[in-house]
Amino acid sequence: MEEIKDMKILMIGTTPPVGQTLRRGLESLGHEVVIVDDPSPFDDAMKPEHHMSWSFSFRRRFGDGYDILHVHSPNLKKFLLAYPYVKSGVPMVCHWHGSDLRMWTKSFPVRRWFMRHAKMNLYSTNDLAWWVHGRKMLLNCPVDCEMFKPGEEPGHGTVVFSGGGKAFNDHHILHENMPKYLQGYSMADIHNARGLDDTLLSIIALECSACGLKVVQFPWMTRDWVLENASLPVIAKKVEQVYEGMSKNG
Repeated sequence: MEEIKDMKILMIGTTPPVGQTLRRGLESLGHEVVIVDDPSPFDDAMKPEHHMSWSFSFRRRFGDGYDILHVHSPNLKKFLLAYPYVKSGVPMVCHWHGSDLRMWTKSFPVRRWFMRHAKMNLYSTNDLAWWVHGRKMLLNCPVDCEMFKPGEEPGHGTVVFSGGGKAFNDHHILHENMPKYLQGYSMADIHNARGLDDTLLSIIALECSACGLKVVQFPWMTRDWVLENASLPVIAKKVEQVYEGMSKNG
């Protein structure tokens, strides 16, 4: 099999903490990732090289020589940032995370354009397949299992999260401090935002399982399952293979 060459990737948006985590995995495989995003309260260590701004509309202000354009949660502002690169022939992957599709007003004006021009549409939960058109693939959110792991002492009690993938915000905890927080519990009860089915697999559920907690909504899920299906090396490799396929097919 031909070895995948090192790639230069422009990532617009990150849907914290997914993009920041994925960046670490791609960099460990030898790729360069440049992030354009707003400052994130979830992962201060992964600051973007460039801040998103309406003033950058239709102007290529983030350099050249990119092999891949990776856009998280596409919307109108990100369309204006992505357009010059797509027009110049940089292959694009769109990464849909939930509210960008379920709350149609967020992406409707440009959603069709993104799906039509994307070489691949990644989506993070099963229900999103209904909205996504074109070439598409389900991709679990990546979990850094070196960071999210069981504690030295067993935890006790149940922690409750409401609000989907960013539920830890309600607990006023930075993402980097979440592992230690979760290690203090043995169970997690997780409720998705806006009345969505609680059996949709959110990143917070994956991170809880990686820390050894039993998740009420997913009694079958274990840390070993997360390691095999959603750990950072596994997901980064899958994304790398998507990139490779996009580059070969043009």
